[in-house]
Parts: sequence; C-alpha cells; structure tokens
Amino acid sequence: MGNPTRFTSYWVRSRDITYADTGSSAGIDVPANTFVKQVILDVTSAFSTGGSVNVGDGDDADGWIKAADILISDGTVMLRVDTGGANYAAWGGKGYTTADTIDVHITDSTSGSLFIAAEFLPLADLD
Repeated sequence: MGNPTRFTSYWVRSRDITYADTGSSAGIDVPANTFVKQVILDVTSAFSTGGSVNVGDGDDADGWIKAADILISDGTVMLRVDTGGANYAAWGGKGYTTADTIDVHITDSTSGSLFIAAEFLPLADLD
C-alpha cells in the first residue's frame, strides 16, 4: 500500500457585495474542473427589514444558501446549512466541469453588505 495522496484546497473571497447590488451579482468565478466543498456568507453590515439574500449558481439561484436560512444582521456568518432542501452543501459540495459563478441574489433591501467565500479543490488534483 502506497502513501496517501494529500489534496490541497484553497479559499476564494468575493468582493464586498452591498444592497446596491440588488438582483444577481457574480460573487466568485468558479473555474472549470473545480469541486466546491463549501460556501460561507458573512454579513458585515445589517440588511434592511424585508430584504432577502440567496446564494447559488447558474443551475440553482439558492443552491448554496437559501434566504430562509440567513439572519441578515451584523456579524452573521452562514456556513452551509441542510434544512432538508436541495442545498448543494447538503450533499457535501458540488463539482463544476464547466466554468460557472457563485452568485449572490439580493432583493428589497435599502442597506447592508456582505461577502461570500468558497473552498475550492481543483479536480485535476484528483487525477
């Protein structure tokens, strides 16, 4: 039996995303042939009451983090949450064979800011 192979993952952080980015904002570019293990969201300034935030990709607008799972107050850090839905994180991550983006969708807010971060593992490392 040979030595175990170690894989090196790395984290990528988005720019600061604010209430002014209402709609869909590409938070993080995902290169082709990348496995995304997890996505976190950090609220750096509270969002206004009634605002909502989802984090997803080109396949599912809330595939990573659903608005119902996010407390949009200062200092809230959301790691993947399994609420019985189809969150990618509930499956332990998602592989991307083609390039995509992890998107942040903000609606109905007049204040607030956040950033997201994702843990990447290049699939080429698994060959």
